[in-house]
Amino acid sequence: MHSYQTSPILPFSPFPKRGLNTKHVRIRNQFADSGLTYIEYSYLIMYLIILLCTANSFFFAFGKFHYLKIIHYRNNLIPKLAYWPLIMGIMTIVTWLVL
Repeated sequence: MHSYQTSPILPFSPFPKRGLNTKHVRIRNQFADSGLTYIEYSYLIMYLIILLCTANSFFFAFGKFHYLKIIHYRNNLIPKLAYWPLIMGIMTIVTWLVL
């Protein structure tokens, strides 16, 4: 078991989503007649990233998931290094597909 604990993360995990959700609703109200606008994809990607970060912290904190070697390799190094490239890669793909 790592010295990493999930208890400090748990109270704060809904707050980024709440702020994103408020901004997303404001933008959605401005463009109510159209489908998904380009800017809304960034909010959907952020929802996904918040979900993935929360799942990563739980999997990393509990020693039961030793089969997830990508998370436990060098104290969670691969998810830390993949954070920004993952976000930018997804945004690039969305940009190519939408525009």
